[in-house]
Amino acid sequence: MRALDLCEAVCTEAIRLHPIAPYMSFEPLEEVRLKGVRLPAGTKMFFLSRPSMLDATKFSNPSYYDPMR
Repeated sequence: MRALDLCEAVCTEAIRLHPIAPYMSFEPLEEVRLKGVRLPAGTKMFFLSRPSMLDATKFSNPSYYDPMR
């Protein structure tokens, strides 16, 4: 299994740069509050994943492919 660590790193970095899905969809099953914002049960939420994966405050040289990251 240790030999597969590099394979996992390669796949994870590839998905970071080019996500399989352009967005993720969530829907709370019960009411929640997030930083003072009320989200009723059943509220449809969509999150774009790529912008956060290219955020320079979270990744050094974010557009560079680096499996060892």
